[in-house]
Amino acid sequence: MKLVHKTIKKIEEDIENYKFNTAIASLMILVNNGLPKDSKLVKEWKNIFARLLHPFAPHLAEELWKRI
Repeated sequence: MKLVHKTIKKIEEDIENYKFNTAIASLMILVNNGLPKDSKLVKEWKNIFARLLHPFAPHLAEELWKRI
């Protein structure tokens, strides 16, 4: 979850500075590192990912949110 918190901070800074491409790259890094191994954290990880994705792909984030 440490990577998740770093990603949240990075995306927040990137959005404030209009660096959308690097914000999306941060999301890709988060996804490529995979889900947490602890099954209790998987749902929380998915919720956070959907919220981080929303500014860039709102329709996709909405569909993910419904399936969580």
